[in-house]
Amino acid sequence: MRDFTNHPSGEYRTEVPEARWQNPEQRPRGDGKEFAHAPDKASLGVKRSGRTHSHRLPPPYAHGYHQFDGAALLDVTVMNHTVADAAGAITSTTSDLVEFWRALLGGRLLGPTELAQMQDTVPVNDEGRIRPGSRYGLGIIWYPTSCGGGYWHHQGDTLGFSDFNAVNDDGTRVVVVSQTTTPGGPGVDPEDFQLLDDVMCAGR
Repeated sequence: MRDFTNHPSGEYRTEVPEARWQNPEQRPRGDGKEFAHAPDKASLGVKRSGRTHSHRLPPPYAHGYHQFDGAALLDVTVMNHTVADAAGAITSTTSDLVEFWRALLGGRLLGPTELAQMQDTVPVNDEGRIRPGSRYGLGIIWYPTSCGGGYWHHQGDTLGFSDFNAVNDDGTRVVVVSQTTTPGGPGVDPEDFQLLDDVMCAGR
């Protein structure tokens, strides 16, 4: 029961989980501003994203389902996902996430120096969960592809919702996938990353 599709209108919203900082040494110091502070969304092409303080998503939205200990799937949409702070407090659409990635890697969100720092990577030391050859940056991870080169990625999940994504170095090729079912536990499996690899390698 996985949803790899986006509604034709691109209007369905879903929770946008943010994975925790994979390397605590790279977590930046706080500046007193809450995470929702951001540049003007319209200038980035982001139209239907925002922070929510409610247990209900702004309509229209996709329902999220979770499986607890082998039980039947349970609709967990009406739940205050802000218990996970930023991990569950932002709502968005797959189309908005595509535009965000384009702005980030295309240099419209950060200056050259900041973007270079974000892409300054160190080797992954947990290859039991992450593809061998991957590298941690600041809030993003670099994954190698089967066709040579690699892509940038930041996955995350809350109960009932998972998202994963891939973007090339200049933001000209982006794929965002939203899942609305977490069977037995949140997260993604190898087939999900194979899908990203297929898309990023298509035509190469």
